[in-house]
Parts: sequence; structure tokens; C-alpha cells
Amino acid sequence: MKLIISAIPSELAVLREALEPLPQPGYAWAEPQGLALATVGVGWMAAGQGLERLLTSLPETREVWFVGTAGAYPYSGVEVGQSCLVKEVKLLDGACEMGLARYPSLMKDQVCHASPPQWGLPQVSVACLLGLTLDVELARRIEERQNCLLENMELFSLAQACKNKNISWNACLGVTNEVGPQGHDQWKRNREEIEKQNGLILLKKLA
Repeated sequence: MKLIISAIPSELAVLREALEPLPQPGYAWAEPQGLALATVGVGWMAAGQGLERLLTSLPETREVWFVGTAGAYPYSGVEVGQSCLVKEVKLLDGACEMGLARYPSLMKDQVCHASPPQWGLPQVSVACLLGLTLDVELARRIEERQNCLLENMELFSLAQACKNKNISWNACLGVTNEVGPQGHDQWKRNREEIEKQNGLILLKKLA
């Protein structure tokens, strides 16, 4: 079974409308396609806990897809409006990247690797932080030091949950904004169109 998840309900709207899945406790089930659809929550902690609960109740899950949005770092070359797959996600902290704190030695190399399918979409490294990066210098440092092109708030905990259960995972991330002080306003302007675009991609490839 394939499980398709999102942080917020609107990111699954295209799939729900097209597949008309049957509601189940905590998720919806599209029988002919063998797909379960569910919303897990915003931010790495809520999303990870949400997915853990789903995987416990759906032990037959063999593949997880996250459909969501992301910001592109200023010099990444990734443009607003693109959809990307993920080759790896890193858990990062802004204060540590700026030299204001340090990562504990036991937390080094917090990376989860994916196996992106050949869909003709860019395959990128993603940074996952607790908060949205507003500072341009921090965005530049993350991009240069960590070789990340996109920023998202949920993906690392989702990838870790799948890794713990030996479940294949990936994400289709639509770029809604450039990371920085105007990022959230850009996200609000662009997210509806990008959510539809992502939904259509997954509908074509997975359903």
C-alpha cells in the first residue's frame, strides 16, 4: 500500500477530488488505486508524530509520499513554480549554522536519503528547520555549507519515521517562495496554484 501525506488538507485536495476516497478514522482510502491519504500536521514534530500514528495503524504501508511546499534558497537556481523530488533531507538549526550555537557531537550527520524515481523532475537536497528562515545571510550559509537547495519544515521527521520502519519514502515539493523575509507572503500568494500542480503530478504518477 502507498500512503500519501501532507501537512495541511489543501495539499491533498486534488487527489481527494479525483479519487473520491472513502473516509476512515485518521485517513481516507482509495480502494482501486491502493492509496491511503492523510494529513499529518505542520512542523517537524507534529508531522512526525502524525506519521508514526498512521504507520502503526496501517502496517501494510510499503511506500510513503509527502506532498507539500518549500522555499528555494536565494542562489539555488530553483525557481518559484517548480516541483522537485528529494534525494536527501538534513535536520539543521539556524543558530548553529550562524555559529551562535553548536550541534551536539552525537547529533552529527542528521541526514535521511531517499530513492527518487525517474520522473523528469529535479532531485534536490532539502534542509528541515524548526522555523522559517527570514535572514538572507542565514539562508546563504545553509545553502553554501550544507549544499541544500530547498527548505521545508516537516520532511526530516517524516523521512526518519520511514527509515525506522524500513519504508520507502520521497516527496513532491512545490516551490512557492524564495527563502527570506518575503517568503511567507510569497507562500500565501502562490501556494494554491502549486498545491494543484503537485496534486496533478502525483495523480498521474501514482494513481
